[in-house]
Amino acid sequence: MLHVHYNPRDALDIVDSADCAVRALTKALRVDYCNIHLMAEVALHRPLGKGVAKTVLSSWLRGHPETFRPMLEEDDSEFDGLPLEVIPKAFPKGTFICMVRYSFYGHIFAMVDGVVYDDSRDITSHLNRGSRVFEVWEILN
Repeated sequence: MLHVHYNPRDALDIVDSADCAVRALTKALRVDYCNIHLMAEVALHRPLGKGVAKTVLSSWLRGHPETFRPMLEEDDSEFDGLPLEVIPKAFPKGTFICMVRYSFYGHIFAMVDGVVYDDSRDITSHLNRGSRVFEVWEILN
């Protein structure tokens, strides 16, 4: 799986954590990190240093069908997700937001033309744990 280290916060003077949704949306939408950070605080109810609830993000994405299209959704309690390493092969072209779940923890990353853009520590950790992808949203614009 091809992976590029992507953390726009590295170049900014911002101290934050649990900002994977902000990083993913920044890459996928090609919008400045600070603008997405502000949007996440307001629209996604994300306090500084806290993550975005998957249900909140899914609902927000679903509310913008002109920009986001669900390609894979956790709509059945029997659905066990897809292994993280097969996602780039399943969606080789386009720009996507991907949601991962491992135990009680979630993670969100961006993927562009089959390349995963994420903080290296995060994606490596999820690969090593056998995390599975439960939702994939295509960016339409």
